Amino acid sequence: MDESLGRPVEMPTEAPALGAPRLSLWQKIFYGAGDSTNSMSGTIIDLFLLFYFTDVLGLKPFLAGLVLLIGRIWDAVNDPLVGYISDRSKSRFGRRRLFMALSAVPLGITYIFIWRIPAEGSDVSKVLLAILLYILYDTFNTFFAVPFQALGNEISQNYDERTSLVAWRMLFSILTGLISTVVPMMIVNAVQVDFAPAVLQAVDNAVKSGLLPQNILDVMRGGLTSANGSYTQELLDKVKSGIASGALPAGFIDSVNTAVTAAKRIGYPLVGLIFGLSFIVFPFFPVVAFREKTDVERKHEPFLKSMGLILRDATFRRLLGFYFLIWATIGIIMAYMMYYFKYYLHMESSFDLIAGGMFVVAAFAIPIWVKVSEKFDKKVANIIGTLIFGGILFALLLPANVLTAVWFTIPGLGFQVSALWPLVLIIGIGLAAAHVMPNAIMPEAVDACRLSTGIHSEGAYYGALNFCFKAGRAVAILLASAALQWSGYIEVSNTGVTPQSQPGSAVLMIRLIMGLVAPLLICSSVFVLRKYKIGRKEHQEILRQLAERDGE
Repeated sequence: MDESLGRPVEMPTEAPALGAPRLSLWQKIFYGAGDSTNSMSGTIIDLFLLFYFTDVLGLKPFLAGLVLLIGRIWDAVNDPLVGYISDRSKSRFGRRRLFMALSAVPLGITYIFIWRIPAEGSDVSKVLLAILLYILYDTFNTFFAVPFQALGNEISQNYDERTSLVAWRMLFSILTGLISTVVPMMIVNAVQVDFAPAVLQAVDNAVKSGLLPQNILDVMRGGLTSANGSYTQELLDKVKSGIASGALPAGFIDSVNTAVTAAKRIGYPLVGLIFGLSFIVFPFFPVVAFREKTDVERKHEPFLKSMGLILRDATFRRLLGFYFLIWATIGIIMAYMMYYFKYYLHMESSFDLIAGGMFVVAAFAIPIWVKVSEKFDKKVANIIGTLIFGGILFALLLPANVLTAVWFTIPGLGFQVSALWPLVLIIGIGLAAAHVMPNAIMPEAVDACRLSTGIHSEGAYYGALNFCFKAGRAVAILLASAALQWSGYIEVSNTGVTPQSQPGSAVLMIRLIMGLVAPLLICSSVFVLRKYKIGRKEHQEILRQLAERDGE
């Protein structure tokens, strides 16, 4: 093992402009591992929190979106503030690693409690508690994430070395994103559904009489709603017939769905506990891998002046626009994905398998985009990846029966291959580009902005970046949530009763957001990036001018 892990090597905070030192493999791995907390906490929130609010806690979609809006507006505001504080901090541990280490424990604890909001009570109490917990969690997360990102910019100034470092970070991001996509639903589904004894007795009698099939209990665990693909029209007719004849109790369907919701109200807090505890560990990997220099003098400006100078830089503004469109769209897709699988495809039980497959493909595709970037440059790689990713998303508009139709079954495995799987392959390749390339292009834009403004405050740059894309993303998700409520979406009741079906207008809205609005937004980012002009040669010239001006 590299000796730098036992005794952290000094990090080249002010690396020679044209001859930046190479990082060891272990340093790259440990830095990449640090992103696991960001990736897992963000992925679980993006994929499941809105769904948890509406289909488990019973919040109306607009109120659920309002929680995310307020939380993410705070998230956007505190990013540049934390960057500013981190830039100006001084300690024997450096200006980044101290914040990263101190934030780890409260970050994990507050994350646990986000998923433990009581379902009972008024919407107002649930909304206020959710906002408070989200703000606390996000504050501690920001004190890790912004210094962590700024640290990555300071580790090396080499054009291709930075791409390699970001690739390692995104590899961990995608792999842990895979875990946080697949494992939460495995945990939720592992919780036993406790049906009332009277319901079980009635079902047993109905099975013995031939009224209901032998697999009815397995179907019931998925809920007796139209979203459950196993709950066919034939089975629905049998259940209604049983209720009408008295063989099944009058409140049979609501009783079953209430029990299913009760199990989810145990499962999701368990998800928060397991993952929240893991988030305490990962921030320490990059902390031990590097040692920052503490004797470097830097030019600083007052907070508002710094933000104004940074936002006046045309190159940086282009990057902000590109970054916002990419990640705001990804945020909307992830927030709507559970609804798309449950209510449009009727494949909620297959969500973890299919979404997990997408992340597996993305992990293997990362080296492809690193090679594309090396052969051409980062701008070309960004444009190609964005068009692939956005273009294939239009296929989500296809009719559900086309997407889910089985093409063939793999002999010996019984695994059914449908049209979804080629889409998973292509979306995974595009997702890898969306993860790696926008982040890889950021350090050169920071260097260019530093040259034009004279401000050497990486925390401020990353804070400004996060502010713009998080604020816009928050508004985008609120609008998407409002659209869902406007379309007539029915949330679960406080007592846990799940609606047996969603209106066609709500299902259509989910389909349009996923298959039309999202791809149009993400493809439009190409027009924002078209005038970005920093390639490998341009970056070398920027570093040369910085070296001459600053004497590095």
